[in-house]
Amino acid sequence: MHTRRNVIGRAAGAALFSSGARAQSWPQKPVTVIVPFAAGGNTDGIGRMSAQWLGDAFGK
Repeated sequence: MHTRRNVIGRAAGAALFSSGARAQSWPQKPVTVIVPFAAGGNTDGIGRMSAQWLGDAFGK
């Protein structure tokens, strides 16, 4: 039986596995991390450490 859910699910599956829908490497350019708190506080330090770790992990 062709229900709307089955048809939509099959179309989405076909779109995901088609050759044009392959994943691209991310990030293509540097990512900016915005910490909306004053510099020098605990949140700023955690933001800087997180940004350093992410930069090392992604190679950017």
